[in-house]
Amino acid sequence: MKKHLGILMTVTFLLSVSVFSVSAFAGSKKGWPKVMSIGTTPPGTSYYNLAIPIADVLKKKHGLRITVEGSAGSGVNYELYRKGNIELSMQNSLDAVNWYKGTGQYQKKGKIDVRLLATGHLQAFGMWVKDQSSVRRIDDIKGKRCAFAVPAVPIMWLTAKANMRPFGLAENDIELVKWSGYKDVKSFVAEGTAEVFHTPTNAGGLKPHPVILEISQTNHIRFLQLSKPEQNTIVRMSPFLAPMTIPAGTYRGQDFDLRTTGTTTSIGVKTGLPADLVYLMTKTIWENLDTLKKANAGFNAWYKDKAASFHGIPYHKGAVKYYREIGIWTSAMDEEQQNLLQ
Repeated sequence: MKKHLGILMTVTFLLSVSVFSVSAFAGSKKGWPKVMSIGTTPPGTSYYNLAIPIADVLKKKHGLRITVEGSAGSGVNYELYRKGNIELSMQNSLDAVNWYKGTGQYQKKGKIDVRLLATGHLQAFGMWVKDQSSVRRIDDIKGKRCAFAVPAVPIMWLTAKANMRPFGLAENDIELVKWSGYKDVKSFVAEGTAEVFHTPTNAGGLKPHPVILEISQTNHIRFLQLSKPEQNTIVRMSPFLAPMTIPAGTYRGQDFDLRTTGTTTSIGVKTGLPADLVYLMTKTIWENLDTLKKANAGFNAWYKDKAASFHGIPYHKGAVKYYREIGIWTSAMDEEQQNLLQ
């Protein structure tokens, strides 16, 4: 629905699935846009529902007017960024990297000028086997039946391939078994249809995934541990991934901190937004996390100390200022930031 600017000035909060023209973003006395838009996924989806309370908090605390744009997904948001129709976005780490680097489906059109404001939900993935399996490490999976691919969820196979790559393994080195739901995983374990599994290893932050927890309680399973150098190599070769650790004791028989990798939900932001505005938005989001949790339980999986944990693309300098202030931005992150900006 298209609204005139005069009407926008009078409403408390506006949800819109249309795109405002560039002229609608005239600067205020601080040089800030009077109205901003955040691109998400279709109305009713998780990203859309996370964006609504974020926009609401920023409106209530500082009078910032942010419309939530429900789009068909990452490809549309990429175009909205290119055309200057959105200033912020909710996306996973794979899309963030492909946008910034102009890779994947965006190779022909090229990269866009985007930065990170925050890292939110962490989705870890890991490989595991039944305890009696001879597989001890990832490089032992060659020739094994591996339940790695879910046709409806491409990120599952992408993350599996990313974890195989540093060990010199590709699809033709394994017997790929596809699964479509967790009922399949349970039956594959029971019937021996597959020997090696690649699944999410957390749910709701660092809490155990309920299905994998159930399987671990009824079967003796063993997770394939990564060494720290292996973990770093995977992330370097596949920058859409972030290093993650599942605490010891999360699953039955897991008596060690499990090093793995995973994807993140992140808030993207247009590079050209003023640093003081981005600083204010970053600070407000994290200092009102309890309010956001009450509005949407999905924020229970957001952790302030992990807010700058993903480094597949650079952070906006306004966000960096806040993270440095609260002590989570390190000198190593400065180095990573500079490498990404080169």
